[in-house]
Amino acid sequence: MKDNQEILQQFAKKGNQSKRKNKKLAVIYTRVSTKEQVLNTSLEVQLEHCNNCAKSKGFTVVKYFGGTNESAKTDIRKEFSEMIAYIRKHKEIGYIITYNFKRFSRTGISKTYLDLLEREVDIISATQEIDTSTPTRMFQRHLYMEMARMDNEDKRKSSIHGMQKRLRSGVVTGAIPFGYTNINSGKGNYAKLVINEQGKLLKKAFELKAKHNLTHREITERLQKFGWEKGCKKLSDYFRNPVYCGLIVSTLIPDEVIEGKHPPLVSKEVFLKVNGILSQKNYGGNYNRDEETLPLKQFMYAA
Repeated sequence: MKDNQEILQQFAKKGNQSKRKNKKLAVIYTRVSTKEQVLNTSLEVQLEHCNNCAKSKGFTVVKYFGGTNESAKTDIRKEFSEMIAYIRKHKEIGYIITYNFKRFSRTGISKTYLDLLEREVDIISATQEIDTSTPTRMFQRHLYMEMARMDNEDKRKSSIHGMQKRLRSGVVTGAIPFGYTNINSGKGNYAKLVINEQGKLLKKAFELKAKHNLTHREITERLQKFGWEKGCKKLSDYFRNPVYCGLIVSTLIPDEVIEGKHPPLVSKEVFLKVNGILSQKNYGGNYNRDEETLPLKQFMYAA
């Protein structure tokens, strides 16, 4: 017969580590940061290391996530988010295996990471062996992730510096403006823009506005006969964009106006005339039909 001490033993609290010991199920997460890296063996190498890690530790891999190019700048990633949702639903998962902590996150010790630890899910690097049972080793893992965050921040600053340099040299960066085609696309060179057919129609829109002060809807209806693809609401943005008179402005180079290397759609005189019309504020009998500050303007248009 059991004595009282043995009976009372059942009420003892179980340690966190003992809970994880019984969890032998794992998921694997692999990723590359750019589309170009998909072309080499990076993903295959990651997967091989992760599978070997699981085998050496006696884990059973129940699901694979990633295997694609996802940025780790934030935790808002499709495959990553699906993995987190899966783990939260399947409480028996004890481990996430990744190639290294940089592959898991480049934002440092994120809220997602801390939530996982609270849920008794451990994150294991296949190439950075760490015994997480001691505070010192836990600190080492945190350090790896913070180093990844710092590396990501350095790369971001370097990228911004490069973009600023290109902008100041007169090269359009980022998305290609509507009305232009980049004939250097996919060649690894800076964008070389030429005016396409929609750009020629946009030039006509500028001219109609400058010469006749037609409403955006009237301009759109005229241009649609020649293949214009955009609605009248987009014209306001196009008319106010200095790129179409050959200039470059960007929040990356505040208070600067750079002469671009791309061909302008219209002259600076036409651009300024159109913007002068758009900025007019008349009170009384006459008014600018494209004035956007009129009451209920977003719900109606001038006929």
